[in-house]
Amino acid sequence: MNEICFQSVTKMFGKKKIITNGNFNLNDGITFLVGKNGAGKTTFIKMATGLEAVNEGKVMLFGQPVQRLGNAEKLKLGLQLQNEAFLRSVKVKEYIGLYSSLYDKGDGSAVNLENDIKEILCIDELLNQYAYTLSGGEKKRLSLFLAIIGHKELVILDEPTAGIDVEVKDKIIATIQYLKKQKMNIIVSSHDLDEFYNITDSLLILNKGILFDGSKEEFEEKYNYKFKICTDKKIEDKDIVIGNLFEKHYLYSTNEEKLKKHFPKETIEKTTIKDLYQIALLQSERMDV
Repeated sequence: MNEICFQSVTKMFGKKKIITNGNFNLNDGITFLVGKNGAGKTTFIKMATGLEAVNEGKVMLFGQPVQRLGNAEKLKLGLQLQNEAFLRSVKVKEYIGLYSSLYDKGDGSAVNLENDIKEILCIDELLNQYAYTLSGGEKKRLSLFLAIIGHKELVILDEPTAGIDVEVKDKIIATIQYLKKQKMNIIVSSHDLDEFYNITDSLLILNKGILFDGSKEEFEEKYNYKFKICTDKKIEDKDIVIGNLFEKHYLYSTNEEKLKKHFPKETIEKTTIKDLYQIALLQSERMDV
């Protein structure tokens, strides 16, 4: 069973279309939801979990229409949204106790997993602090831990590494990798393709709708521009793509020989994953013109 299924979904805010006639089926493992700021990542997650209604189409979660989920389905889902809102007078250990009472299945199945995650995220050092007073990175660690309590089948993390330091980011990535080993399915979003690309199984890229849905191998094959050169020179060639990355002007090509006709070989570089992502966005935007 596909845990999340979008069937011909259209979502609009006023006259702005976020997704048009979009179809999506969640694959097993880690799905990396990528898009520029404002591309609709959070909206996609909210539609997938019933927090945001669609204008057209249908969203299914655990085989049920998302707006009619029962308690059994809700207990399978862990969700971490971007903005952690904690009450002023509640300690971390009290939040953990509350979530455990709500989501613990009572059979001990989640104890080992939760203890391991607690250690990875260093939760014990936060237990006696008031959650409201935690730093941004500490709140991210706590909200991620709360999302997995109860040994969920599906965990959705909306930009869990936004605005935090490298040390906390490493803990979050280690947690995601651990959850995958426990056969949990995970959706994690970011505007930065580099953040989770190496550990992901599937890519879902949003840009004025669903731009790409598939494996990393399929992504690299589809946008197979292996070479680039940084230059302001204009070249008229249908096999050369013009684009900007980090305020620099680039020419991209699938064929090194195309670039060698115009530039010395030593000036030609191999593209990175960020380059391929930029090319995907460029081609999508040109199709919309």
